[in-house]
Amino acid sequence: MEKQMNLKKYLEGKSGEAARFLAETVKFESLKGSEAEVQTFIAKTFRRLGYDAKLVPVGENIRKDRHYTFFDVDYPYKGRPNVVTRIKGSGGGKSLILNCHSDVVPAKNWKDAFK
Repeated sequence: MEKQMNLKKYLEGKSGEAARFLAETVKFESLKGSEAEVQTFIAKTFRRLGYDAKLVPVGENIRKDRHYTFFDVDYPYKGRPNVVTRIKGSGGGKSLILNCHSDVVPAKNWKDAFK
C-alpha cells in the first residue's frame, strides 16, 4: 500500500508537466500517414526527461506477422515510426507496457483545431 501511495503522490506532482506535454502534443496535425513529426516530438521530450527514446521504423513485412491486425484502408508504414523507450525498474517487480497511437482524424470544419 505504501508503494501505491508513493506512486500516487509522484504522479500528482507531475500532473502539470503532463498537461503541458499533452497540450503540445495535440497541436500536431498527425493525420494517418503523417505521424512522424509528432513521434519525433514525443521522442525528443522523453530524451529531455532523461530516457533513451528511439524512433523505430515499422517494416512493411509487419503485414506477414500472424498477429497483425489490418485496417480497412491499406496505408504504408514508411515514414511512420514508433517511439520506443524503456524505463528500468529496480528489479524483481512486474513490467508495464504503455501503447498508444498518435494519429488523429481530420478536423473538418474546425478552423483552429491544431493551434
